[in-house]
Amino acid sequence: MEDLWRRYQRFAPLVDRLVVTEYDFVCNDDELHADYLRDVLTLSFSHPKMTAFINWGFWAGYHWKPEGTLIRKDWTERPAIKIWRELVHNTWATNTDMQTDAKGQVETKAFFGDYEITVSVRGTSVTQMWTHSATSGPLVVGL
Repeated sequence: MEDLWRRYQRFAPLVDRLVVTEYDFVCNDDELHADYLRDVLTLSFSHPKMTAFINWGFWAGYHWKPEGTLIRKDWTERPAIKIWRELVHNTWATNTDMQTDAKGQVETKAFFGDYEITVSVRGTSVTQMWTHSATSGPLVVGL
């Protein structure tokens, strides 16, 4: 992982954003395959310029290197997909229900990314898309 981090650091000053593309780790050892994905995802997520992580293929039935996928040809899941789901959809997801304070405001910490925000007052709801980034200001939703 140290070598990968050095690569991220080497290219970070040259670009606005980093993206892992075409990720696969060809390995028949399911435990090693899952551990490596966890480590690469965690390392990537921790870099301030990383904005995306793209799997090159997920199903062994339609991938040029079936040992690098998250799902076997018979559609059974390899352990790595559980790591993916846990980190991406739970650990690093911001899902919350909040109530406003006396001023009608809420505040929370949220990971950078795209959000669908729904505000409801006395049976009336407004849904708005919002992208949270290092440069985004506060979101104001009026009802």
